[in-house]
Amino acid sequence: MKKILGTLIAFSFVLTGCVSASNNLLNHKETYLVAHRGAHIVAPENTVEAMREAKSLGYNAVEVDVRTSKDGVNFLMHDDTLDRTTNGEGQPERFTIKQLKELSIDTSNYPKYKDKKVNIPTFDEAIKEISKDKLIVNVDGSKGDWNDDKFVGSIVNTLKKYNVYDRSFFVLTNKKIRDKVVKNHPDCTVSWLYDSKNNIDDDIQQVKQYNKALLSVSNDLATNQVIEKLNKSGIMYQIYGVNDAERFKKLKSLKVPIVETDTINPNKIQNN
Repeated sequence: MKKILGTLIAFSFVLTGCVSASNNLLNHKETYLVAHRGAHIVAPENTVEAMREAKSLGYNAVEVDVRTSKDGVNFLMHDDTLDRTTNGEGQPERFTIKQLKELSIDTSNYPKYKDKKVNIPTFDEAIKEISKDKLIVNVDGSKGDWNDDKFVGSIVNTLKKYNVYDRSFFVLTNKKIRDKVVKNHPDCTVSWLYDSKNNIDDDIQQVKQYNKALLSVSNDLATNQVIEKLNKSGIMYQIYGVNDAERFKKLKSLKVPIVETDTINPNKIQNN
């Protein structure tokens, strides 16, 4: 009886390991669709609401922008000022998190949230929401000080706190900063924006030099030739800035692993 029980436990462990491996963002076969700044086709960008809606609409991942408040709390905000998305003004980093929380995000273009107060979320609040739906997280490294070990450590700790770290990646185009982050956090996954001035073959080789990495290529640069080379290379990559449903379907047919969008609704694609 003990022998049978031991076998069952071992088998259960193997199955659990397989499930874990299948959730690895670098090991999937279907095309994942990323909601840039969250599902801001139905909710204000970079909000808890936009993260919650992403799963409801059928996205596989979300992209977020992280900044740090005057009193050292990480929060979500894309713009360098509060003016466009909130009823506040000025640089968000000059405010404490309490002051930022007192502001209201503009919901005038979102009927579902038009009469509701939507707040600027902390990074912790956003990741907690994301963790409920097991979404992949693309953390944009163009905001915040990624050269600051304390800042990077706080990002990593929050992702680990909610068991999201293994399905997250940081887009860090500055190689010096990227390598520093990888040195301090060898188990992290990094990416960077492919520059047309570079040779795509060189960037592919660079991806292979990292333990965990993928390449981010803009839709404008994602020619059939580039996609063919990326697919043959065996590396993971994403194409961003894809806002046409027919283009998405084409990329999916070409076996592109990850596509990032602002406007494509996955529910509508599935229903067509």
